Amino acid sequence: MLNLEYQKPGTIASSVRRLQSEITHKRQLLLLLQQLQHECIASMETINSYKVTLANELMELKVVVGTKSTVPKDQVYVRNSGCS
Repeated sequence: MLNLEYQKPGTIASSVRRLQSEITHKRQLLLLLQQLQHECIASMETINSYKVTLANELMELKVVVGTKSTVPKDQVYVRNSGCS
């Protein structure tokens, strides 16, 4: 190896620099993917929370409406605005 470095100066050093650069790139990529994973998990939790809230609101709306053919607007629209 030393003979190679002597014959072609910079051969080993350039390989080491390239490997160090690749390691740095891989670390940055890993950090980016981990951040993306955390953001996706947080988004999923938010979506699940909204899903539960929506299901509860719809259940309460069904109770208010029941089998009635007409329902006062103040009972329906107030509940509907809570979902948005």
